Amino acid sequence: MTTLVRVYRNLNNGKISILDKKTNKVVGYAKSCFVIPMDNETSIKCVVLQGGRNRVLKDRQKNVHAFIEGAIGAIVDFEPLKGRTFVGSKQSATRSNVEICYCPYEMDSFYRQNNKQPITTLNTCTVNSDGSMQAKL
Repeated sequence: MTTLVRVYRNLNNGKISILDKKTNKVVGYAKSCFVIPMDNETSIKCVVLQGGRNRVLKDRQKNVHAFIEGAIGAIVDFEPLKGRTFVGSKQSATRSNVEICYCPYEMDSFYRQNNKQPITTLNTCTVNSDGSMQAKL
């Protein structure tokens, strides 16, 4: 069975962290992740935990509170943490057409970079360690 993961940019090591949602543990790091819907789903989620965002706004110190949630379809330069693994779904990364981003100081959700339209779900998303994200809506 495919592992439900939360993917986010780790500001401490400059990589993408992959968190197993069931165990709430980081399974490893990567340079880039292609996130797809779980086997029984039609979309992936853009999750922002508002309590964490509120702490960022109050303290002006970033914390992990925003994720792309789904299954891993493809991954670049995976480094497992403490021998942990995950079950991905084998799918070729497809070209995504929309740049998306998230900044807790600008909006309370992920959004399209070109027009700041809020986004809560995506068809697929590539999350890169340089901070860029490309999505298919």
